[in-house]
Amino acid sequence: MTDMTAFWSTHLFALATPDALLRGLGPAFVQRLRVEGLTPVAARLTTTDSDMLDEMYADLIAGQWQTWRYRLIDDVFALGPTLALLCRYDGDLDDPHAHIAARKGHHHPHLAELGTMRKDFGSINSILSVMHASDSPREARHDATVYRLSEADVIADDRKAAAYVDYLAALTKPAVPEQRDFDAVLSDVRARLLLAVDHHITGSARDSLIAEFPTADLLARPDAGKRLADLVSGLVDADVHTVLQCEFDPPARESWRASDLFEILRRHGVDLDRWERIVLESSLYFPPVRREVTA
Repeated sequence: MTDMTAFWSTHLFALATPDALLRGLGPAFVQRLRVEGLTPVAARLTTTDSDMLDEMYADLIAGQWQTWRYRLIDDVFALGPTLALLCRYDGDLDDPHAHIAARKGHHHPHLAELGTMRKDFGSINSILSVMHASDSPREARHDATVYRLSEADVIADDRKAAAYVDYLAALTKPAVPEQRDFDAVLSDVRARLLLAVDHHITGSARDSLIAEFPTADLLARPDAGKRLADLVSGLVDADVHTVLQCEFDPPARESWRASDLFEILRRHGVDLDRWERIVLESSLYFPPVRREVTA
């Protein structure tokens, strides 16, 4: 085994992606890596541009990905900086890459088990999934190269390495972290649309809305869209009816395109911010994690 091969057999590459940093998860992500037996020994806080994404995902782009997935990845990494880390594995397992592959959780977060990183950090869907980590020594070396990290960047003194990594992670935390999950985004967008057309909703329809949806969070409960659309049927424009009934999940994409839905919202005075747009559009392609419904 060469020195280079030995290094990448014990060192992994991990990213806290822009959605994680917007949510203020940078420090918690670094600490969780340590809990999992991974010691960050080199780090870089950087913007991930299109050329870097081309290089990082070249095999997938050429062989598996459709255009819409590549576009969504671009949109996510345009949200802000990325925290790239080289981590040394300090445990007793023979294959640390297999270890972190299991610990990060299913790439579709709605299928991830409790206790895995993607589940515990509240990933929204497989595009807004908080993190990336290498699954093999070859992938670790490749991904690290994209982010200009190598063995030469390792800080040998663990105390100094921890201080620097913690410093970078602290810098990533916004003054007001993003806290909206899929349900919060969906309920808020529906509430704003209902406000925009409230003057058209009268009589028994308004009474039913108040009775069935007394708080805005209920607007995102399962199948709320169909019920909302039924209640206001014939009272609002057909395009409003269309958006209200859309659940913004993969089955909905069979009937509606994100660009058309967003244009309807805009025409009715509901302007989406960049977080709302990426959450809703990506969830049309990849199942979002939904809150558990309590009786």
